[in-house]
Parts: sequence; structure tokens; C-alpha cells
Amino acid sequence: MITREPEQAAGIIARLAEYGITGIAFPVTRTEVIVRLDSIPNPDDFNSVLFTSPRSVTIAADIFHSAGKDLPRSSRVVAVGSATMKVVKERFLRSPDLVGNAGGETLANLIKSQFGRSASPMLWPSAKETASDLAGDLLQKGIVVEKWSIYETLMIENEVIADNLEEIGEVEAIFFAAPSAVNSLSRIKKMIIKPGVAIGDSTARAMAANGWQQIFTAKSPTEAACVAAILQSLENSTPNVGANYT
Repeated sequence: MITREPEQAAGIIARLAEYGITGIAFPVTRTEVIVRLDSIPNPDDFNSVLFTSPRSVTIAADIFHSAGKDLPRSSRVVAVGSATMKVVKERFLRSPDLVGNAGGETLANLIKSQFGRSASPMLWPSAKETASDLAGDLLQKGIVVEKWSIYETLMIENEVIADNLEEIGEVEAIFFAAPSAVNSLSRIKKMIIKPGVAIGDSTARAMAANGWQQIFTAKSPTEAACVAAILQSLENSTPNVGANYT
């Protein structure tokens, strides 16, 4: 079970199919845009823009276009992951100047090595609840980041999740791409006994905090690494761990 919208889960599902494994897109959160058009930052005030997810690109592009704005050609665009890169090309009709495949200090070092302090100031359109301290990591490299919260992630109602779970039947492992998805699905206590796969450390920590006992963490946020962790979870999970949950 991939706790993402179908379009976001498609790549992992396709890769799993190559191994004869059925992947099911099962979103447990929903997105709500929270930006007012009269509070949009001026893209001309920034030397670079950082996109850490396809969703942030799509929402930022919609907001900019609604306000009659666009990214200056002189702005350096940094994208995290191939899926984010693809959406940047589609929505802004340009290729990112830098594509990274990891977050935190690793990404901060990559940006510093490529652009130095000339990337400052940097605009970071992101979710309101982003747990990453990426802005702090970049500041340590001399790059000032303005985090622009453009959407928030809300939990889907328990009853809706429970009804949908009945329709799809038994699942053998669950993939999480964000702590918010972990928090949402963990309300259904019987799911916590399943092997869980985290896209990164912050998601894994959220799983541990919610009582997950079988946690497998991808080595990087790439689709290939996530699929490798899912395969590991299916091969090495322990049946009925935490079966006291009902």
C-alpha cells in the first residue's frame, strides 16, 4: 500500500510490478492551499528557488500564474528528485539548474558547492508542516532561505480510511512518504502491526513515535531506493509483531 495520490504513487507501483508485486495507491491525507494572492513574494527578490516535491512545484506554479508572475530566467532552480524535476519542466518550461536526490545537510552541501553564496537569498515553497531543518542547514552554508508555506496537509477522516481499507482487503506492507501520512494512518491501530517503509529518517521517526515496530527506511528518496526498501520489508518482516493491536 502506497500512502500517496495515484499520480504520485505511479512510479513506485510500476517498479513493483516488475517484481510481480501489486502496489495500491491509498492516500491518507489531503492538501489544502493556504496562500492568498495578495501575499505572494516577488520572485525577482530571490536569486534561487528550491522545490522539494512535485506538489510544491504544481501549487507554486498555479499561484504564480494566477498572479501573473513567473520565475525570472536568471533565478537558479533547484529540484529534489527526478519527479520534481519533471514537474518543473512541465510547469515552468525550463530545466532545473541543479537536481539533488537527498535532503538535509547533503543537499545543502551540494547547493553550496554548485552555487556558493550566490544562491542567497533562496525561496522555498513548501508545506506548512515541513519537518526538515533544511533552511537551517543552508543558513550554516551562508545561504539565506525564506520558507514560503503554500499548503498544509490534512488528515482524511478515520471513517473514510476504514471504509476504503475494507474495499482493498489485506495488505502486506505500507509505504510512507511523509510523517503526516504516518500520523493519519496510525489512527487505525490494526495497521501498526504491518511492516512499514519510510522514505527517510523523519518519516521513520514518526513511525516509531506512533508505535510501529517493523520499520524499513529507504537509503534515499529515489523511487529505486524506496522500492528496494519495500522489497526488503516483504522479505524480512516478522508476522504478527504487535498483534495485540485491534
